[in-house]
Amino acid sequence: MNKVTNDVLKKIIKHADDYGFFKIIENNGICESFMFGPAGQLLSENIRKEWIYSNVTHRENNVFTFKSMGNHPNLLTDIREPFKIAKNYLNSECPFGLVDIGNYSVASDSLDSNGIYPQKHQLMRYFAILPPKESEQFFYRYQQQRKRWWRKFSLDPGRFKFEEVEKCNDNIGLIAKIGAEFSWGFHCLETVHYHGGLPFQNVSLDDVNIFSVRAGKKRCLPHIVECKINLDYAAFSYLCDAFTTKKNKIILKFHRKMAPFKFSFACDDASAEESKTLHEIAELMCLELRKAGLQCLLPASSDFTKKLYIQLLRSDSLGIPYTAIVTKETLNNGIFGLYSRDTTLQEQVHMGKMAEYGELLMKNY
Repeated sequence: MNKVTNDVLKKIIKHADDYGFFKIIENNGICESFMFGPAGQLLSENIRKEWIYSNVTHRENNVFTFKSMGNHPNLLTDIREPFKIAKNYLNSECPFGLVDIGNYSVASDSLDSNGIYPQKHQLMRYFAILPPKESEQFFYRYQQQRKRWWRKFSLDPGRFKFEEVEKCNDNIGLIAKIGAEFSWGFHCLETVHYHGGLPFQNVSLDDVNIFSVRAGKKRCLPHIVECKINLDYAAFSYLCDAFTTKKNKIILKFHRKMAPFKFSFACDDASAEESKTLHEIAELMCLELRKAGLQCLLPASSDFTKKLYIQLLRSDSLGIPYTAIVTKETLNNGIFGLYSRDTTLQEQVHMGKMAEYGELLMKNY
């Protein structure tokens, strides 16, 4: 890693700490975990929501969520109980899916040997339970879907790519790694693992009865494709992806779906007395946006007396895509300027339409 690259990474880590994204907890020089602040927690939760939407809600087959008690070497131990319930729901027919919505894992489950990779991390897993004849085709189709998912939210989609599909040690399974390429190295973010029927080799007769399914008119043991994501490392990688500088100013260009805060507020060209009234208006607008389910950052009233560029600098540093700028004219006609971080332009919006327009902006990808 050259000095320039190392300096960029140091700037990202410092910015993440200063602005409440995360702090790296080290033990003997090894990254033990990330301690998330308010902005980092929201970023992580947004990634989780979009990942669950992609793998649970927006699937052609039924997918059921569960929370395992641990990540065992034998995956059948983790999925046994939810598998039985899913079979009961579906009269033993497959395909269907199971999603482990998160447990904390340790180094043995690391997807990456990178020194920044947190040894303790939050893991999420998707298991596709498939008829044997459909499983390998699903594996190749699904990994392409996952790569498109990562690219969809990226400032630089080209950095998200596959490593070559590898044969597992058992010479039966296949594994595809999806990651992001940065100047300091490759971040492995997600693996898609084709287990096939291997997990069911040498299982007991009781397990054969539990895991057998109907595929068409026949009963059989299914094949399994497993997807695994490190949620903490995903948040760090999207932060690195969003990090840009312009004239020594740091701007985080998160996709609007991933941005921790969707909207903030600023004041321009107003007296100290007017700024107090305008802050009250901003409070009402903020409340309407929050009622619509949109996360907002309402600045302190004292911030409204600062220069506009200083207020916008803070929004850009947190990766907030839209800032509502109120002025003394807002007191007369209810019109404010909606500043876009990406275009640096303002459009005029009436405060009565703020929530409706805000929902519209966030609806589209």
